[in-house]
Amino acid sequence: GWLSVEPFTRATRPVPRETLEALCSAGDVFSPNELEAVSLGGKGSPLELCRRLAAAGAKIVCVRRGAKGAVAHDAETGETWRVPAFFSEDQSGALADVTGCGNAFCGGFMAGLASGESLDRAACWGSAAASVMAEHVGVPAEPAGDAGTREEVRRRFEALLRQTEKIVGDT
Repeated sequence: GWLSVEPFTRATRPVPRETLEALCSAGDVFSPNELEAVSLGGKGSPLELCRRLAAAGAKIVCVRRGAKGAVAHDAETGETWRVPAFFSEDQSGALADVTGCGNAFCGGFMAGLASGESLDRAACWGSAAASVMAEHVGVPAEPAGDAGTREEVRRRFEALLRQTEKIVGDT
C-alpha cells in the first residue's frame, strides 16, 4: 500500500534536521503546501523545496501551491513536473471554498499513484479532484462516485495533462 504524509500547518519555529528527516521519510509521499514546505525547508523555488525535502528522506514530494498548481518530484529518478490548477473556461464552476482542497488533491494524487499512474498523471488527478472540491462549500452533496462527477473530473484531468510541464534544470 501507499502512505502519504500531509502536514496540517506550517512550522512555527525551525525544525531539527532529525525531525525533518523522520517526517519526510514517514511515508511514500510527502505533500506539504508551499507555506508548510518553506517553513520546513527554507525559502526557495518549488523545485528547490522539492529537492530539499527529498534530500531529507521523502521518496516523492508534491508541493501544493493552491491557484498556482503543484510541483511533483520523484527523488529516485529526479523527475519533476509542474501541474497547473484547473479553472473553468466558462466560470460555471466558480470558486466557492478552498477548505479541503489539499485533502482532495492528496487523495486524487495517491489514488493515481496507487493505480500505477505516472507522476505527472497522478498529479493531474490530484489537481482535477481539488478543482471540484473548490466549487463546493464544505463536502460536495453529490457522491464522489457519481457518473457525472467522474466524467467531469476525467475531462479536467485531460485538460490539465495537456498543460503539464516537465521541469528541467533549476527553473
